[in-house]
Amino acid sequence: MFRRNGAGIVAAVPELCRFHRSVVGDLRSFILVCLIIVAIGSALYLVWRQLPARGPITCIAILSLLIWAAIGDPVQPVANWLWPRSPAPWESVDAIYYPDKANPLVSVDNQDVGSLARCRAWVISVAKQNGPGLQRGDYQCGVGHRYSEGLNIYRLMVR
Repeated sequence: MFRRNGAGIVAAVPELCRFHRSVVGDLRSFILVCLIIVAIGSALYLVWRQLPARGPITCIAILSLLIWAAIGDPVQPVANWLWPRSPAPWESVDAIYYPDKANPLVSVDNQDVGSLARCRAWVISVAKQNGPGLQRGDYQCGVGHRYSEGLNIYRLMVR
């Protein structure tokens, strides 16, 4: 995990730097999600103030939100609402390159490339090594990886 350079100073390998970037990115995502929750809560509070019978409605609303948070996946609808065609700040982007368009069973994958622009850049660099660019092959950028038990499911597939 660590290596010594010529001066004997311990320097971290690139994996540690990637870990640091992912933690900072996760912190930014967490702050963004908190701000979204505060904005939605403030809007709901303003609506709640206008209602005549606040008690029962409040209990039903809070109970409904708790059930949705416990049973459902509230992060995915928020990502679908706010980022319908691009990755949300907390989502990973995976690059999937198919060397032959006619055979989609053979692919070269790169997990968590960071953004759609980096996904496209990685695919173009791999395609140049394979031959005449993307004339023979194809690619997709998978956004929001959900499951990996033999089957990769993404929230969004982008070219």
